[in-house]
Amino acid sequence: MKLIEKQDTKYRIADALEFLMQTKSISKISISDIMNKSGLSRQTFYRYFIDIYDLINWLHSERNQMSISIFEENKNVVESFDISLKLMLRYKNFYKYIINLEGPNSFLIFFSNQITTACKKYIGENRLNPELLLSIRLYAIGATNIITDWIKNGMDIPTFVLAKYLYYSMPHNIFQFYEGCPAYHVNGIN
Repeated sequence: MKLIEKQDTKYRIADALEFLMQTKSISKISISDIMNKSGLSRQTFYRYFIDIYDLINWLHSERNQMSISIFEENKNVVESFDISLKLMLRYKNFYKYIINLEGPNSFLIFFSNQITTACKKYIGENRLNPELLLSIRLYAIGATNIITDWIKNGMDIPTFVLAKYLYYSMPHNIFQFYEGCPAYHVNGIN
């Protein structure tokens, strides 16, 4: 199967999930429901995903890929955060449901691990030490919780402002690696 066809199939499955999420909670949606809505076979689901939570994490990662690409291209942390937050705002119903997932399928754990991995990759394995690793983990958990609260509270803080806050709230030992990165200026926020 061609890569484009594979992606189209994955998005077709994801679209079916999102459609069903408009009327049902994730816990009430079965793989059969998703595949009936998508018009594809149940076996097709398992060619691409382990379970519904794998599908959810894939969809978030796909949407977040643009912000990762922006950072890799121009090293602008704030713009990268802003794009990620704007996508969350655009798909707010999806994120309102998934932030409540708990246990091994917790979106909070998945998202926090994404931030941790991105920081470690940018800083470089050869620079990491126990103190820096702890700071990265604390920052990732804190940023994830702030973003989760933002979603739960109606996403009323503008994405750009929250992106700046997230950037400037990095612990000093992490921020030193990012402080040369370009950052936008927002009135009242330096």
